[in-house]
Amino acid sequence: MLVSKGCFVKNFVVLDPDVNFSDHLLLLIEFSMSRTPECMSNASSVENSRTLKSQQVQLRWDKACSDLYYYYTGQHLEPLVDVMDSLIMALETGSTPIYDFLDSVYSSIVSTLQTAANIFVPKCRKGFFKYWWDEEMHVLKDAAIESNKIWITAGKPKHGPIFHKRQSCRSQYRQRLREGERLATETYTNDLHDAHMLKNNTAFWQCWRSKFERSNTCSQVDGSVDPEVITNKFADHFRASITCNNPDKAELLKQSYLDLRATYCGLPATDTHKIDTELVSRTITNLKRGKAMDIDGLTAEHLQFCHPVLPVI
Repeated sequence: MLVSKGCFVKNFVVLDPDVNFSDHLLLLIEFSMSRTPECMSNASSVENSRTLKSQQVQLRWDKACSDLYYYYTGQHLEPLVDVMDSLIMALETGSTPIYDFLDSVYSSIVSTLQTAANIFVPKCRKGFFKYWWDEEMHVLKDAAIESNKIWITAGKPKHGPIFHKRQSCRSQYRQRLREGERLATETYTNDLHDAHMLKNNTAFWQCWRSKFERSNTCSQVDGSVDPEVITNKFADHFRASITCNNPDKAELLKQSYLDLRATYCGLPATDTHKIDTELVSRTITNLKRGKAMDIDGLTAEHLQFCHPVLPVI
């Protein structure tokens, strides 16, 4: 491996994985480099050249250990119930302000949900899991790994029954992989149908279009192909759409609103306006899955797969 001048090589390893269909071994090098303007410019150009699709990762809740996620969140959120009871008592007595404590509790909830998801929910790029991967694939992969370990233990012979057994297992596993990849693009199977049916409406059509429709390859926006110019054009467009047409009229409406707000007292709060555990739980259940994360990195799945103590808090 060659590195630029000024790079310091910290580690170099030759990897020999159990499943490697190449005739070559993998090389892994770790080095440090100075962040000079030139290096930053080169890194930026390389980053922009990559496709966004290959970098997109998502939490695969359909492959998650939902039971372990459930028990982990319950175990770590349960102590917050006592904390909330203490805050309610403090609010009723008016002995201390509770707003800072509420922010602390909320941060604890977010941290617990994020930690549980990082532990029990696989995060990978789109298309990482294949619907055609079945139990036979698991058996062939395990056989290839086991035969390779035996071959390494025997001193990596180049002939004999151990060598032929390793080659046979690798060949069967590789052939089955190629067949699965070919069937994924040439046939419509019941497995693909089931994979589609497990998704919600939006995800269903996204998966359908990725298999059977040509993707939209947009090469330019308003005559521009540079990503930075396109971004600025979108920003200008949306900035103009939310800018008031008449500043004087906008200021007049604002002042009128403030005058009305000064004497506003609202309607009396009744039992229909009460927020209880059942309402929060029902709201969480009705959230649509497959949506983008919020500012704290949480999705509807984080809440719906969580322990029922969450709505209580």
